[in-house]
Amino acid sequence: MKLEGKVAIVTGASRGLGKAIAIGLAGEGAFVTVAARTEKEREGLPGTIYQTAEEIKSLGSRSLPLKCDITKEEEVKQMVLRTIEEFGRIDILVNNAGIAYPSPIWEMSLKRWELVLKVNLTGTFLCTQAVLPLMMEKRKGSIINISSVQATYRAIRPARTGIAYGVSKAGIERLTWGVAAEVGKFNVAVNCVKPRGSIRTE
Repeated sequence: MKLEGKVAIVTGASRGLGKAIAIGLAGEGAFVTVAARTEKEREGLPGTIYQTAEEIKSLGSRSLPLKCDITKEEEVKQMVLRTIEEFGRIDILVNNAGIAYPSPIWEMSLKRWELVLKVNLTGTFLCTQAVLPLMMEKRKGSIINISSVQATYRAIRPARTGIAYGVSKAGIERLTWGVAAEVGKFNVAVNCVKPRGSIRTE
């Protein structure tokens, strides 16, 4: 297995793409911290951190389900500390957690605009900042940020995800380039993945 002995944190891992990534990493031998806010299923939103953790366990790997709001700096720091306490290291961070509001710009409230940017962009910043000292000290590590085709795609019809989502993903791409330039000398890789669609895993 390619990632045997490695430890990964995946945010937004209770469902969808994040869950698929977490399970995929575990399938390659990695231990995974399953980070998200969802501890109980809600109508229309199947999946929890515990369900993802159980699926990882069924693969013969280890996982740590952690409730974490990535917009809160202290919770992000605790996520990193708990991962180190449980597994002793962090090799991979996948910044996947994100939200969208499919609303035209003239109807979007300031509160929703700011929330999308806070979760998608600031959350990515906080998680990246929290793991970097350890990776830089060890002089190895990989950070993978999840972007979207909406970051750069110019369509005739409005995007179903709303403008704020695309703006936040464009910001993630710029953040990725900048952090990669800053930490490359520490042998830390920072990359961005741009999926073309969503994924259902239930």
